[in-house]
Amino acid sequence: MVRNIAALLPKLTPQERNDLLFALKCFNCEKYWNLCLARLMFVKLDDARAAVRMWGSQALASKLESEPTPSAIE
Repeated sequence: MVRNIAALLPKLTPQERNDLLFALKCFNCEKYWNLCLARLMFVKLDDARAAVRMWGSQALASKLESEPTPSAIE
């Protein structure tokens, strides 16, 4: 089961959303080059975590890591 980050977005500040958007574009520019804030909710949680680990802040990474994984929910 692939989860997106839609449930996590209300927990993020506007600056954190912008940082996540920047990290995703740097992480995989071919896939996310035209990504905007309105479509951010459809990004896979695993992609968001990987992008923030590489290009984001430690605080944002810990927020994304605190979201339970699908295997932890089942």
